[in-house]
Amino acid sequence: MNASLDIPFEHLPFEAQKAWIRSEVDAGRADEVLRRCAALADAEPLVETLRCVKQASERGLDLASAVAAIPDAALATVFSADLDPHTLARLADDALRTWSPERASGLAFLARWVRQNAPERWTRLQTDALARTATPPSAGDGRWLLYLDGHRLTTLAADPAWQQCVASTVSQVVDALSRAPKSISQTNAEAVLARRVYADPGHFFFELLQNADDAGASTWSVDIDAERIVVEHDGAPFSFLDLVGVLSIGQTTKSAEQIGFFGVGFKSVYEVCTRPRITSGVFDVEIAQVSIPRTLHGSGPTL
Repeated sequence: MNASLDIPFEHLPFEAQKAWIRSEVDAGRADEVLRRCAALADAEPLVETLRCVKQASERGLDLASAVAAIPDAALATVFSADLDPHTLARLADDALRTWSPERASGLAFLARWVRQNAPERWTRLQTDALARTATPPSAGDGRWLLYLDGHRLTTLAADPAWQQCVASTVSQVVDALSRAPKSISQTNAEAVLARRVYADPGHFFFELLQNADDAGASTWSVDIDAERIVVEHDGAPFSFLDLVGVLSIGQTTKSAEQIGFFGVGFKSVYEVCTRPRITSGVFDVEIAQVSIPRTLHGSGPTL
């Protein structure tokens, strides 16, 4: 590396980091720059490196490994930057096809990005997921379950050849989501949003009705007693991406044409409960502290 770098790279001001990145890339040391930038919690130096690198595939640079090394929380910085959209689409597609289901939160973000920015790639990915799940599973095939809709997941869960794979992937994803690190400020922001996003009493009924409509439900019912409120409908079962959506802000699986596009409507249930329960398709989870899922085994959802 450049011997003139007297201060550790991670402690340089950003403007100095950018100058060093440009110098090193121009000197043909882009691989090491990618490795060093990918190790930072701050994704902007990596974005700057990607701006400097031209014709990366022809140079043989491993951009996919650099993106895989950054934390999920930094993906939004990279994929919202003014970078070559074809390069971003290729990197997102590679991640969706190779990353472990344990990175469900990051994969959900990338799936949403691809649906919005490279819909043809999303269509191919779903087609491939259906094809890969049409035969008995092999090692690593659990990742394809993340891109299936709830109906297909439910069908596979009843298939003896796929039961174990579905169950283990659900456990793997829920465990990873429950252990995802959160800062105190993020925890506080989620709690404030959950209790203040809608001020009208009973608004959560309207939000859950909207969710049922978006899921294609033809029936919707509410049962209220002194201990709990149970809301049921016959719409599409949850998918893995739906689960990430209700645990997150801005990770909704809905399209712009559907109601509730911003993905905060479900948080309205915290008006009347602290630990909502969702039983849908292959999932039976209780949500603690707004965004921590716990797998349950029992009968019926409790809101």
